[in-house]
Amino acid sequence: MPRNGSGAYSLPSGNPVTTGTIISSSGWANPTLNDIAAALTQSISKDGQTTPTANLPMGNFNFTSLGAPTGAGQALRWDQLTKGAAIASASTITIPNEGSAFDITGTTTVTALSGSYPGRIVYLRFVAALTLTNSASLLLPNGKDLKPYPNEVFGFCCVDSGVWECVVSPPRLPALYRSGGTLTPSTTSVTIAPGTWRSADDSTNIILPSAISKTIQSSGSWAAGSGSNGLFSGALATSTWYHVFVMRNTTTGAVDAGFDTSIVAANIPVGWVAYRRVGSVFVTIASQILPFIQTGKEFRYLSPQQDVSNVGIGAPGPVGISVPAGVVVFVKLGLYLNLQGARAGATAWTPGDTDRTGVQTSTVTASTNYDGAGEILVMTNTSQQVTVRSVFGSISSGFYLQTRSYFDFVGD
Repeated sequence: MPRNGSGAYSLPSGNPVTTGTIISSSGWANPTLNDIAAALTQSISKDGQTTPTANLPMGNFNFTSLGAPTGAGQALRWDQLTKGAAIASASTITIPNEGSAFDITGTTTVTALSGSYPGRIVYLRFVAALTLTNSASLLLPNGKDLKPYPNEVFGFCCVDSGVWECVVSPPRLPALYRSGGTLTPSTTSVTIAPGTWRSADDSTNIILPSAISKTIQSSGSWAAGSGSNGLFSGALATSTWYHVFVMRNTTTGAVDAGFDTSIVAANIPVGWVAYRRVGSVFVTIASQILPFIQTGKEFRYLSPQQDVSNVGIGAPGPVGISVPAGVVVFVKLGLYLNLQGARAGATAWTPGDTDRTGVQTSTVTASTNYDGAGEILVMTNTSQQVTVRSVFGSISSGFYLQTRSYFDFVGD
């Protein structure tokens, strides 16, 4: 007889047999055995021969000891939803079919992800700092290489066989982004306030959580940490401009700072690849940093720097001024002209711009009975120069020019 609605099986009539019952093929044996065979046919064979013909309600029980799925139509396991075993970093990382998250250990540069199936999404936490290289099989945001900080988590989706795309990543600062990081100089050191920058190569964020102070040392090598030597190479030199950098170690993820005469941090210590220039300082003949106050992009000298004193000028010519080397800045200049034998004028402008010849272009004028003073904002060239000239004929002497402040774009 068939199973009841709860799946219970009952023997057909005539069962159980009693003592003295005559066993016949047609009366008991065949009907009973046929009924049992039919019931067994409805059961599921453990070797996989039977295909269910209807849904199998589990009554809130579980399938246990499931095998790992390897293809379409196969059941998922709990293992699919949980964190998998750690994976060592390698040029190509193979993603298992199971596990929703993995720790990636080591610092080997990763250029590809492989394994698993299209549509698979996993989260990878990079325990140590390393580099992710954009490639045909590892699609990164904006096609840029990434340098995750230690323990940063990224999400990846297998968008096609052998192709993984980064779909979730920590906030990526815009190119050239900077915030904070004001410089405060002392005699031979500079303190950098907390700040956040996008690296010069647009590969990573550089986050300085607390102020750091670095010294332009007269001896010794650069060293990590606040209060340590900051000069990347060589020793303190007088009458020299030094560029100030924040930087990130691509192995440890640490953030530090330092000084270099190179505008592109050519002498940066080994391992510190990502950097951003945050300003510049000048070491005077007295082996001291020239004092200034930084407000935003403006670096204002406590004492204006007298770059030209009591000289004569005529046709347009370059003049060196007190601004950082190797960069273009917007400089605030003070011009002064002593008493002249006749009316005279002078002006300054950006090298390469059109010559200023008309009276209306004069920044400062003087005559036989009065001196003249004026102020002008001018863009420099990378050689720390502006162009000056007289406006009403040549000036034999009495021309003065000072640098009062400058606006440094610091990589913007």
